[in-house]
Amino acid sequence: MEIRKAKHNDITEALHLVQDAQAYFKAHHINQWQDGYPNYDSLMNDIEKGKGYVLCDHDQVIGYCYGAFEHEPNYDSIENGQWITHNQPYYVVHRVVVSNEYKGKGLAGLFIDHFIDVCQHEHIHSIRMDTHDDNKSMQRFLSKHGFKPCGRIYLDNGDPRIGYELVLEDEEK
Repeated sequence: MEIRKAKHNDITEALHLVQDAQAYFKAHHINQWQDGYPNYDSLMNDIEKGKGYVLCDHDQVIGYCYGAFEHEPNYDSIENGQWITHNQPYYVVHRVVVSNEYKGKGLAGLFIDHFIDVCQHEHIHSIRMDTHDDNKSMQRFLSKHGFKPCGRIYLDNGDPRIGYELVLEDEEK
C-alpha cells in the first residue's frame, strides 16, 4: 500500500470512490454529501492545490482524502466545547473515502498515520477533522485513532458537524 499526492489522472477513480460513499450515506439515511458535494470540481481543486491524496494498492486507487496545513474557517467558531489546542497551527483532513471492496480493513487509518508523520516532521501538534452526527462509522474511526470530540462546528452552508481533534506527542519524547 502506498499513499501519495493525487495526480490529475487519479480524478476518475477518486470521484468513483466519493460517489460510492454518497450512495452508502444515502442508503443508511446519513445526510452527508447528499447535496452534490464533493464533486469533480472540488476533487480537481484539491489535486491542483497539491492537497489531494490517494491510497493505492499497487497501481489501483482504493482511497482518497484531502489533507493540508491550513486554517479552516469553519473551525473558527465551536459551540458546546472547545478545541484542545488554541492559537496553534493544525493539519486539516477532509473527505476520507476508501473503496467498498477494502472497507473494514483499517486502511483509512493509513491516511492518519501518514499525516501524523507529516505533522511530526513539520512540528505541527494537532490534526482536526469533522463529521456528521449520523456518521457513526466515522465517529468510531476517529475515536479509535485517538481523536477527541471537541464540540459543534458549522459548514459554510450552515450544516452542523462534530469537530474532532488529535493532539500529537512530540517525536523526541
